[in-house]
Amino acid sequence: MGPAKLASNVREAKDPCFGNFKLFLNELQKMFRDNDRFLNSAMTTMQENQQLPNESVREYCNCLNANWRRAGRSLIAHQVVLYDMVWAGLWHALMMKVKPWISRGKDRFNRLDHLFDCVAALELNLHDKIPGGEQ
Repeated sequence: MGPAKLASNVREAKDPCFGNFKLFLNELQKMFRDNDRFLNSAMTTMQENQQLPNESVREYCNCLNANWRRAGRSLIAHQVVLYDMVWAGLWHALMMKVKPWISRGKDRFNRLDHLFDCVAALELNLHDKIPGGEQ
């Protein structure tokens, strides 16, 4: 069957997916989703959650974000979960240094990228370059 005939058959089909993009997208995901890939990526993210001794904060951030995206997760929609994972995986010494820079009356930074910026500045001993710090 040639491309013209295939296109004609698709246009003539009376499938409800052609009138509803969400339904069409769901059907595509059912057909082409690789659940093993998502599971393996999620497991890799959990296994690589700890910041390594020779790993800078930026390398740690890039690695976690890449694993998170590879697992098919949205960095924006799941930011609270990713933030908690990052916080738990940071070197304890950096975690204790950055805690005083969290806004008073709160237990976390407003955004994940702000956490990474502050921790990276502390890692490089750039205390005067910490963005939006309260101290």
